[in-house]
Amino acid sequence: MDAAAWQDMQDQLDYAETVAGIRKGLTQARAGEGTDAKTFFDGLARTK
Repeated sequence: MDAAAWQDMQDQLDYAETVAGIRKGLTQARAGEGTDAKTFFDGLARTK
């Protein structure tokens, strides 16, 4: 496998992992899981 083919394969894997992460997040949001942005960022600011 040449370098270009290897890089293409890595790019496709990265894309698939990104799509899977987005789908997981959307599923969790639809189920009412997670934290709203304000609460998240307020908590993040307190950890510094």
